[in-house]
Amino acid sequence: MTIKILGSELSSLEDYILQNEVVPIIEDSYKCMVTLQQLVGKN
Repeated sequence: MTIKILGSELSSLEDYILQNEVVPIIEDSYKCMVTLQQLVGKN
């Protein structure tokens, strides 16, 4: 899965956090997105 944040495509949220020292808000948003995808049945 490719994550697109601020116009940058990333292979993983962890890479984004490590590179940019992102605050937990984005991580929470990512977790919500993953949960929604799981509920819909898409990975």
